[in-house]
Amino acid sequence: MCLNCGFRTLTNLEQQYIANKILKINERKRWSDPPPTDPTKRALQDEEIFQTAKLVNCGHFMSAIMGDYVAGFLGASEGCNWNMNAFDVCSHLQQLTNFA
Repeated sequence: MCLNCGFRTLTNLEQQYIANKILKINERKRWSDPPPTDPTKRALQDEEIFQTAKLVNCGHFMSAIMGDYVAGFLGASEGCNWNMNAFDVCSHLQQLTNFA
């Protein structure tokens, strides 16, 4: 139970950090800082930033799990150049897409 609470706290803190960075960078000038005064627009902006930060955070943990944890229990040592990149395009799916 304690490990689960610690992991949730870690991911929440990381997600808040990512959300703040996303708002500060605001690459496409999509959001306003300070937030809109209209509660509906503010809630929409908060939700968009939250969901974007969640995707970034999940991608980060997924990459760590695939690259470190999976490699570890498969027995790939540090000298091995094997890796499992979850973000690589699957050639089988690409072939199916080209077929249609």
